[in-house]
Amino acid sequence: MTWDELVEYLALTLYEVRERTFLIISSSRERGGYVQFAGETDRVDAEAASARFAPGIDESRLAAAGWDAPRPEAQDLHWSLTLPLPATLPQHREFAGRCVAALRDAHGVASPEDLVYQAWRDPEPMPDGVDLQDEELAELDPGKPRLVLPELGLREEGR
Repeated sequence: MTWDELVEYLALTLYEVRERTFLIISSSRERGGYVQFAGETDRVDAEAASARFAPGIDESRLAAAGWDAPRPEAQDLHWSLTLPLPATLPQHREFAGRCVAALRDAHGVASPEDLVYQAWRDPEPMPDGVDLQDEELAELDPGKPRLVLPELGLREEGR
């Protein structure tokens, strides 16, 4: 797989990411670079490891790719990026390109073949202030502790 193909596969994958869905793409090598995604109803948030968590990362490359620097006063520990939803596929591609740049250029991942992923969907929370009957509770989305994303084109971590 090429880096351009990864951008396309990631864009298509993120196009389907919704609320309570999480995806982490990381290096299978020891260096420790990663980008993690969290789906919300109105956005997809991405975080890239900072040098605090993965020494040797070239944070100037994250800045050059348009990532927002960690803000210690807000207790932000990672570089961040947000894609407001709804978004078009070209907007997803641009967002995915910045995320791939973080892995390749800032984290020093040599090839997409060196990447693995893990993904899951959290359970649907019980609405605040609402008492649900057993049958209504059973209708809440239980989440999924493991999401398989073959369209991403990466190996699943631990598999």
